[in-house]
Amino acid sequence: INSAFMLMGGCFSKLTYCREYGTPSITAWNNADSTPRLADANGVLAEAFYLEIDFNDTVYSCSFVPTNPFITKTYAFKRAYNYLREEKLDSYSIISNHDFDATHPAGASLRDVFSKPQYDRYYLIQKPADTGTHTFSVMLFVKDPDKTLIASTSPVKLLL
Repeated sequence: INSAFMLMGGCFSKLTYCREYGTPSITAWNNADSTPRLADANGVLAEAFYLEIDFNDTVYSCSFVPTNPFITKTYAFKRAYNYLREEKLDSYSIISNHDFDATHPAGASLRDVFSKPQYDRYYLIQKPADTGTHTFSVMLFVKDPDKTLIASTSPVKLLL
């Protein structure tokens, strides 16, 4: 849905909201120093590792203002709004393409080894079994409408 479509098609109620979900992005961070920096394949201590998600969603707002019985005006605009974080994120899953430990093989859910999200950040709260390079993927399950959004990190080497 875009603003031009809403202007041409019109909005037929006093206020209508339409949502467009962009592709989320996920960034792996190394929090070992006084200022966080990007985590990479050179290595980051597991205790200093966290993931941050940018939802990249937009809400289009469209309002209908009747001025007289024969003329109507329709306005449409868009604004960035973290709609997923604040209202519609149903659940999420975090996985890795590398074995984390004996109970978390590649592709298994890692929700229990990350903290609950705080300000779109997921902190690693458990060390992996050994040093390894991981590509983490986060799947966001959205309701209204039902949709799954997926984002992955660049390869990151976790150190013990």
